[in-house]
Amino acid sequence: MRQFYNQFKKDFKQICFSPVFFLMAGLCCSVWGFVFPRKLFEFSRVAGVNPFAQGGMGGGYNIYETVFISHISLTNIFLLFIVPVFTMKLIAEEKKLRTFDLLLTAPITSTKIVLGKFFAAYAVVLILLTLSFLYPLSTSWFAEFNIVLLGSAYLSIALLTGVYTAIGLFSSSLTSSLMLSFFLGIIFNLSLFFLALGGQFFSNPVYSAVADYLSISTHLDSFFRGNIESTSLIFFFIVIGFFLFITQRVIESSRWRVQ
Repeated sequence: MRQFYNQFKKDFKQICFSPVFFLMAGLCCSVWGFVFPRKLFEFSRVAGVNPFAQGGMGGGYNIYETVFISHISLTNIFLLFIVPVFTMKLIAEEKKLRTFDLLLTAPITSTKIVLGKFFAAYAVVLILLTLSFLYPLSTSWFAEFNIVLLGSAYLSIALLTGVYTAIGLFSSSLTSSLMLSFFLGIIFNLSLFFLALGGQFFSNPVYSAVADYLSISTHLDSFFRGNIESTSLIFFFIVIGFFLFITQRVIESSRWRVQ
């Protein structure tokens, strides 16, 4: 456990206190700070209500579907590209700086290396996600909305960014090039959303059902409607576990070569 914690602390500090993190956080907050109020005031104009009146956005108008979903979708797009920026250095830079061989010969298992690096990057990503969550949450002072529904939507994005992080870590394990690791992470992330599209070309109901289950959009839509289904939770955990497992195998194979 101590070895895992040391690995986690080392990588967390490396990412969280880097200029890149503050640059990405500043960029996200700047865009959110510009787009979110504009969406909010546009909604209030269409709805014909005062956005600063207590409960003024209740009634028949749905601020969740009109404003919040748009904000969450924008957050997802940002994280799809930002997460590979955080993860590209985790293993690729160690290979580039020739410190990876030292890590492999250290008294720490490949599993602990993978988990330490994954949770370090994931913790940093969750910080950005928390900053994003503060924008819709701030409207609770003057608007009525279902906080459980909002929490369900953000839970889905939290799970999805866990997938992004696991994929980014796997991409970083494949190369010593930071740029190649970054682009591989983006390509794999984007592939998730196109993976199930092939299912529509099959008439077989079994293939269609499998394709539907593999569809990220299907699971996200379920969470966005407030339906936290066990099958969706299992799906995200399986995908995260799969990429962590193959990353562990890549590191383990490198360890055997070093020995």
